[in-house]
Amino acid sequence: MLMTYDACDACECTKHQAGCDKYGELEDQNCACNAGAPCEMACKGYCGGGMFDMACEACFTGLADNAPCYAATTTACQMDPVCKEYEDASDASCANLP
Repeated sequence: MLMTYDACDACECTKHQAGCDKYGELEDQNCACNAGAPCEMACKGYCGGGMFDMACEACFTGLADNAPCYAATTTACQMDPVCKEYEDASDASCANLP
């Protein structure tokens, strides 16, 4: 059994790669790339096709776990069958880990 949430989620991501990729796309849109997203300015280069740089990563790291953009990502993911399969598996396996 994996002992951390990140390790567990990475494992579920590997098992449900298409859904994990979709979750990442939705998270990028809601938290970084859409107009008004909390990390829009910090991630402007990344959203324009550049690398996920330190400024963008620092903005994501600074977001609360319950930030509205994450809630919007979860809502959108639950409406996509492939994304929902990944997210449900990750929640079931990993939710209670540190």
